[in-house]
Amino acid sequence: MTAPKDYQKTLGHLAIDNGACVVIGHHPHVLQGAELYNGGVIYYSLGNFAFGSYSRNAVTGGMARVHLDNGKLEKAEILPLNVFNYEVHFRPRPLDRGPAFAFAREFNNLSEPLETRLVKQPDLFWGIAAQENRPEAVAEREELKLVGRQDGGREKNRTNL
Repeated sequence: MTAPKDYQKTLGHLAIDNGACVVIGHHPHVLQGAELYNGGVIYYSLGNFAFGSYSRNAVTGGMARVHLDNGKLEKAEILPLNVFNYEVHFRPRPLDRGPAFAFAREFNNLSEPLETRLVKQPDLFWGIAAQENRPEAVAEREELKLVGRQDGGREKNRTNL
């Protein structure tokens, strides 16, 4: 259930086509990708947040942050979170650097069919950008994979406490 179903994409596109600039889907309780579409952003599912999770299959989630200017989307972002209740006790926390890179790899895999990817920013948030195949973008994706493997494959010490 990590890929959005056709009806989710249809409804997300319909909302954007009819004037919405941000669509935030929910319900599957697992991460799904994000899509930049027709001047807007669709977050298909940010996973668990308010409810957290006791499932080892859903230990991360995301918090959306959008910047609007006169009703137009300027920037879409996501904050990788630890929502694993055995560790955070119903208080989602931002992921540390390594696990955040692992989250970005996972989210990029989910968003690739939607031609969208995450881009590291100076703060804890990651920007949502259109998938690019220019050499610099490919090199950045490879660096993300490498850094995530060196630093983020660990399950322990997942969050700032």
